[in-house]
Amino acid sequence: MPKTQRNRGRTNPPYNAQGQYEFTNIILNWSWDTIRQPLRDAEYQAPLPLASSDFKTYYNNFKPFILEEARSIIAQGLQKNHQGQQSSKRKKGKQSSITTPEIKPFDIQLTKAKFPKNQGNPISLTFAGVIPKRIEHGFSMNVIMLYSRNTKFSNKWLGIASEFPEKNQISVKIANADGTFKKTDQCFQEQHWWRMHYLGSIVSEQRIYQACVSAVKLPCLNNIIRAKISPPSLSSETVVADLNLSQSRAITAFLNAPKNSTTLLQGPPGTGKTTTVARLLKILDECDKRTLISAHSNKGVQVLAEKTMKLLPDAPMVLVLSLIHISEPTRPRL
Repeated sequence: MPKTQRNRGRTNPPYNAQGQYEFTNIILNWSWDTIRQPLRDAEYQAPLPLASSDFKTYYNNFKPFILEEARSIIAQGLQKNHQGQQSSKRKKGKQSSITTPEIKPFDIQLTKAKFPKNQGNPISLTFAGVIPKRIEHGFSMNVIMLYSRNTKFSNKWLGIASEFPEKNQISVKIANADGTFKKTDQCFQEQHWWRMHYLGSIVSEQRIYQACVSAVKLPCLNNIIRAKISPPSLSSETVVADLNLSQSRAITAFLNAPKNSTTLLQGPPGTGKTTTVARLLKILDECDKRTLISAHSNKGVQVLAEKTMKLLPDAPMVLVLSLIHISEPTRPRL
């Protein structure tokens, strides 16, 4: 393959990188008061138009809702931590006063602090260690509240952490928009101890936001944006054993759908959407079709994979996600 030439005149990162950078900076610059209240942009966002002629405008409509979802996750984490601290105060003298693993803080030692050249960019902190296994988490976009163990520094930062188990490191980004904090501050010196509270993961929200910034132009999305979606064809329905009528019709709609089209399967929790998709995969396997499945979270992929394995125990399957998210029943199959 030919070598890619560097564009020295380009100042903005590529769209994908730009989406992650934009999302991260917005989150890090939220105040604690902002996190505790619903975002006004989401509250007063106009209803989505029935049709649009511009991809970028269409995708931008979703950004306030994605940020509100991220804010809600962080706010719930703060509330859990507050409840844990209150419980701890009521049970003084008891070593196991905080019983929920996710809200029990952990201490970690700083090894490096990197301050940005340009004011407004986040500070990068590197710590020796990993997020405790008792906390369910991923490798990136873990939101934490952190502060120095030195009582002279009362500031509490909102941070976004990435974990590197092979290096025994945690990399954390924190905001310093106004340049208040300096590299010479004691809390940013090597070997200084910090305390962290895990608040939640926003990796799914970051991926969705990044997709909106990228504004990918796919043929199937073109039909959705322009509201050119035809009702599903049910001329010859597929009867599937053990499925109800609406589930069978969903499979029929997918099998009869034209090329480059989209079929939406919608329903409240517990109505059998995962079961329907698993049965559809079985039918496609019987037709010697190869299928790619994706979801906005590792958990979504795993749940569908486990259900499909029961229907297709001998079918070749490749499951791509973080090992820490794979349940024990699934591991032997990989």
